[in-house]
Amino acid sequence: MKWDFKPLPNKITLIRFLLVPVLWVLAFAHQSVLFGILLLVAGLSDWADGYIARKYKIESDFGIYFDSLSDDMVNVSLLFWMILLLPQFILDHLVVVGILVVLLVLVLGGGFWKYRRLPSWHLYSFKITNWFLYGFFVLSVLYRPIELLFYVFAAIAALALTEAIVLTIQLPKLESNRKTILK
Repeated sequence: MKWDFKPLPNKITLIRFLLVPVLWVLAFAHQSVLFGILLLVAGLSDWADGYIARKYKIESDFGIYFDSLSDDMVNVSLLFWMILLLPQFILDHLVVVGILVVLLVLVLGGGFWKYRRLPSWHLYSFKITNWFLYGFFVLSVLYRPIELLFYVFAAIAALALTEAIVLTIQLPKLESNRKTILK
């Protein structure tokens, strides 16, 4: 696979990729407002790269891979950012967070074991999960955690991760562009 940053969607994904270390610095420095604003930019880039790639039919294997890598970097980092920026909220909801972490490890570990690489699912359920995750976390650092929104996110995330686990069990080879379990 050739690394190609020329198409606009890949440049937009690169923004999200490069924001991850900046967001780490801001999280460690407890700069919640700037963190929240840049996380919102990362979330918008997650929407924009895929939209532009599909609309102008400039999807590529590298773009799919790079988008998933960037999403995974943000999503895994978010757990640690939440611990840094919302420690009491995490402690208060440790069981739910723990269940989601176990499901995520099963998705990534099972996919790596079966496909010999980290899976890059582009399921609709993952897109919805990411919208709720970005929304919950941005509102949490800019305002305050909204418990109902957290539980809605957690339920959707659990369903999405379960869908990915079922697909990993069912599919002999990784179908990155698969949209649902129903195909």
